[in-house]
Amino acid sequence: MVFYFKARPEAGDYTIFMGLDKFENEELIKYGFPEDIWFHVDKMSSAHVYLRMRKGQTIDDISEGLLEDCVQLVKANSIQGNKVNNIDVVYTPWQNLKKTPSMDVGQVGFHNNKAVRTVRVEKRINEVVNRLNRTKVERKPDLKAEREAVNAAERAERKQQLRDKKRREEMERLEKERQAEVRSYKNLMVADKMTSNKEIASTHKSLQELEEDFILVDFKCYDYDMMMPRVSWFLWMFNKKVKWPEFHNSKREGSLAIVFALSYLDMHMIVAVFQKTLRLTNESRRKIASGKIVNLMTTDSESLGQVTQSLHTLWSAPFRIILALVLLYQQLGVASVLGALLLDLMFPIQVFMICLIWGLWLVFLLQLLYTIDGGLAEK
Repeated sequence: MVFYFKARPEAGDYTIFMGLDKFENEELIKYGFPEDIWFHVDKMSSAHVYLRMRKGQTIDDISEGLLEDCVQLVKANSIQGNKVNNIDVVYTPWQNLKKTPSMDVGQVGFHNNKAVRTVRVEKRINEVVNRLNRTKVERKPDLKAEREAVNAAERAERKQQLRDKKRREEMERLEKERQAEVRSYKNLMVADKMTSNKEIASTHKSLQELEEDFILVDFKCYDYDMMMPRVSWFLWMFNKKVKWPEFHNSKREGSLAIVFALSYLDMHMIVAVFQKTLRLTNESRRKIASGKIVNLMTTDSESLGQVTQSLHTLWSAPFRIILALVLLYQQLGVASVLGALLLDLMFPIQVFMICLIWGLWLVFLLQLLYTIDGGLAEK
């Protein structure tokens, strides 16, 4: 016979239970759940009271109200402890209970004494005990069957977790193989993708034409209605070998193309230098260092690109200033004219400050170079 009690509602839906006698206690000790917390009066005979926590909860999750219900029930079901005040009640997880063949019926020990906690109960609180007794239910459960059912559910859950883990590992393995296949070069040297000399000759293309097809950008795929193309009009003026761009919209004016060409001048210079290096003879390669070529393709090309941006500012700045003044005049009236005059007066001051800063910077650089040269000369 097992007695079941309901804890106070504000503590949650928890069940407190205890055995009828020491023989029932033996069954409860044997077929307990990992979520069970065991209570007993310290150094006195009492009932073995159990609190069944929710799955995943521990002894640290017991609230004060729930703990009070359990210790009051233990005290009330202890013949000696119910008569005295200031008693100690010990409680520990069910898994910490130790049962050996040499122990008497209903007697238990502990695997780890540090896992046992103690709480002082000053006196019996009849309101708590009476409330618990009103929820008392007597049952004769099959503790062994309940425990086996829980074990079967736990085994099924572990198997499902293992299957999910294997499935994730298999998916990760396949993804790694796919990524390795993408990064691999083994599919590059395939006979079906190779081109023989006979096939090249059949296309009626010379070696020069093949180089141009490989290096030059095909501008036919660009549309001004979709994105800004990188045209090569500017380079065409200096190098006839660069192809003319074929625009899809023939109504576009040539000035727009020139603006785009100037915007990407650095890119075109890099392409031109790269094309020239491919056509250098061995004699020319010995005269020109690789560092100089790299410098032309990086630093000098970037400088030209910055110059084109400044050129855009020269022709667009007056239009932007006039437009800004017109808008300010519409909003502020004559006051905007005074602001414009003040801005004009500030131009000479700005020019003077910029020249002063650059002069100081140049002096600093010259002093630094002189110091470096003097130190090298001493060595």
